[in-house]
Amino acid sequence: MLAILFATTILQATPVRVACVGDSITYGLRITDRKKNCYPAVLQRLLGDGYEVRNFGANSATVQENGNRPYTHKKVYRESLDWQPDIVILLLGTNDSKKQNWVDVDSYMDAMRKLIQSYLDLPGNPKIYVMTPPKAFSGYVGINDNHIKEETEALLAQTDYPVLDLRSVFEDNRQWIASDGIHPNREGAREIATRIAKTLQHGADIPQQIEQGTQIL
Repeated sequence: MLAILFATTILQATPVRVACVGDSITYGLRITDRKKNCYPAVLQRLLGDGYEVRNFGANSATVQENGNRPYTHKKVYRESLDWQPDIVILLLGTNDSKKQNWVDVDSYMDAMRKLIQSYLDLPGNPKIYVMTPPKAFSGYVGINDNHIKEETEALLAQTDYPVLDLRSVFEDNRQWIASDGIHPNREGAREIATRIAKTLQHGADIPQQIEQGTQIL
C-alpha cells in the first residue's frame, strides 16, 4: 500500500511538459528582456509549478520544408522531440507567407500536418494546440498578410486539432504589436500567454470537450 502511495505521489509531482514550438514570435524577438517576457516565460509563471514550459522558438523558421529556413532543420526541433512533451503549442506560418517561401495554402497545411504528426508519433502522444499567426500590420521583410489570412482560414476550417485564433486577437489591438508591425511586444506576449493558460486550465480533457478545429478564446 505504501509503495502504491509513494508511486502516486511521484507521478503527481511530475510537472506537465509544455513545448512552445514556433518562429521568432515564440522566441520573443523584439521583446525587451526576452527571456523574462517572451510568451513561454510568461506562460510558465501563469501556470505555476505544476507545469514546465520550454521555449523552442527559432527565428525566421518556416513550417514548409521548401522554405528558406525550415523549422524541422533546426536544432530546437530535435530538442523539442527529445524532451518528450505532454503538450505542444504550435505557432508557425508568418515566415511561410514571404514571397520566397509561399507556394499555396495547401502546401502550408500539408507541412503543418506533417509537423504535428511528428509530435503525435512520440510515445507519450502529446496533446496538440495550434495558434494562427497574428495579423501582419506591415510587409516587413516580405511578410504577406493576405497569405497569413489564408493560413488562418485553413487552420480554423480543419477538424483534427483545436486552434487558438491569434489573428482575431491582434486584429483590433495594434498596440500589442512592436513597431515593425509583425512581432508582439511585451503586452502582446502577455496576452498570448494568458489565453493559452486559460485554455489549458479548463482541464486536461479540453481537446475532447470542444469541437475540434473550433476557435478557443
